[in-house]
Amino acid sequence: ISQGRADVGICIEYAAIKYKLDYIPLTWENYDFVVLRKSIEKPAVRDFITMLKEAKIRSIIQKYNGYKIYEDTGDVICC
Repeated sequence: ISQGRADVGICIEYAAIKYKLDYIPLTWENYDFVVLRKSIEKPAVRDFITMLKEAKIRSIIQKYNGYKIYEDTGDVICC
């Protein structure tokens, strides 16, 4: 769109702002991080989960347009 090859497209809000495009939100998408049960105790996985709960990381994520972080972000829901 920014190159003039199309008039309309679908993208995330962050990309629209970055490329100075008009943006009309359609809906919110929610994503889950899924790992194998046997991987849940790996240091990298545990560190990632811990990081998602940290106030500093949450405040960084919230600064990006089009992204939401929920109270339960980082909760392990199975295992």
